Amino acid sequence: MDNFMWLDAPIHVNYFKFDMSDEIKNMLMISYDGTIVAVNKDLIAKTFDSSESRMIRLGMESPPRNFKVKSEEDFIKYMSYQQYSD
Repeated sequence: MDNFMWLDAPIHVNYFKFDMSDEIKNMLMISYDGTIVAVNKDLIAKTFDSSESRMIRLGMESPPRNFKVKSEEDFIKYMSYQQYSD
């Protein structure tokens, strides 16, 4: 549990329109109704620490326009833009 980062605004899995692999699903904490409430730090570590992601989380940059989550790579990038609490 201590390797998870808790989302400030949980997101339902139905928001994403691609088939998530079991490897990705195992790195998420999903509630009984299908809402992603936490993410394993190891899943988003590389993109979370990027300057782009940091600036977006601080509100100093906007996320890319028309950003669509179509793959696992897009999902990881999208999750790195979210606000978390430890």
